[in-house]
Amino acid sequence: MERVQAALTQQLQRENERLALQLRDKVRSIAGDSPVTVLMHVCNVCNPVQHEELSRLKKRREETGVELYGFQQQLATHQMTLDQAAARVVEGECLSVCCCCCTTVQILSRH
Repeated sequence: MERVQAALTQQLQRENERLALQLRDKVRSIAGDSPVTVLMHVCNVCNPVQHEELSRLKKRREETGVELYGFQQQLATHQMTLDQAAARVVEGECLSVCCCCCTTVQILSRH
């Protein structure tokens, strides 16, 4: 029985070493990728809790990107409004601009 256990232990150790080498090679091949990508590849051998955490982080990253896109769109709209207002002031018009606190500020042109 001891010989069988020893042979099985040796076989499992070799398999473990082979898998460790494969994992190391895979990580090296994707080392230029983002940490999340590396974790996704390594996750094939991780436990379910780590996989769940990775999924949660990926979803949060995507939500943050969507939120950032919305802010960029708002910024572009405000920038266009500001540019148009500046052009009207330069042209000598009287202008009402709503600022952040929603009070109206009158900007009078120079005559």
